[in-house]
Amino acid sequence: MSVSLLRRKYLGLDLRPEEMRLVTMQRRGKNRLVTGGRVLGLPEGLLRAAIREPNIGDLDAFAERLRELVSPLAGTEERISVSLPDAAGRQLLTEVETPFKSHREGIDILRWQLKANLPAAPQDVQIDYQVLGQQENGRYRVLVALALRSVVEQYEEAFDRAGYQAVVLDFHGANLYNWYRFASDLGEEIVLIDIEGGSFGFRYLVDGRVAFVRGRETAPAPDLMFQEMNRSMTGARESHPEIARARIFLHTDWREPDLLVEAASSVFEKEIHLLNPRFDRHAAGELNLPPWRIRSLAAAAGAAERMI
Repeated sequence: MSVSLLRRKYLGLDLRPEEMRLVTMQRRGKNRLVTGGRVLGLPEGLLRAAIREPNIGDLDAFAERLRELVSPLAGTEERISVSLPDAAGRQLLTEVETPFKSHREGIDILRWQLKANLPAAPQDVQIDYQVLGQQENGRYRVLVALALRSVVEQYEEAFDRAGYQAVVLDFHGANLYNWYRFASDLGEEIVLIDIEGGSFGFRYLVDGRVAFVRGRETAPAPDLMFQEMNRSMTGARESHPEIARARIFLHTDWREPDLLVEAASSVFEKEIHLLNPRFDRHAAGELNLPPWRIRSLAAAAGAAERMI
């Protein structure tokens, strides 16, 4: 792909246990153009997504792989927006009675309010959040993302050893939605199903705000994914019966997505929209990758877009 040397590059990295996925992006007016994409496999055990344990088995080996992936496309750019595996932390919804006076106050209140749900002592957990709006009961709904401080610091140390800065850290599902929100007309009320390898994610969103979220790690088998879709829909319907009117979107990096589309059709009994990141419209040239591989870059593109 031809890449302009006169515009700043924005780097987005999606980390998966089996591989690293990189997208470089540039701003062209109001558009964001993908100027490059690379994928590099990881040896088994080098990266393991876990909420209570170190994720990186060998910091130096990880840093070496990171340099191998990023340096051919990054040029002099050192700042990277990173998608962590969803299983490296936790995302949950809660409610608070009054708006927070500051971001710092919100973190302190949530750390105390959620202490029974934290994976470690409150002082050892790193928290961020998004206030989604006021509910009919007058309380405010909040989407919380949390991870062990030691897990976050290990990732930051690995990037430092590689000579890069992880300036934005978020979870895979959030960055995936961020790209499709930009690249596609999803509508106001949607269910986004995310299946990558054996990772399953389910988000019900209304006006861009998360109303229900669920994730699970399992084996990459269609029957198991069918079960996870069914469990997620059953759980979401208990608190959100209006979910029945939502449009259903499916993102997957599976080479043959038809089995997943068929499974989703059985669960939701309506049309399933298989998502395409539309790099044909938002790219500076051809990526020259098979369709399943292009789909796998969506979260990395969403991470890069966060930098613009």
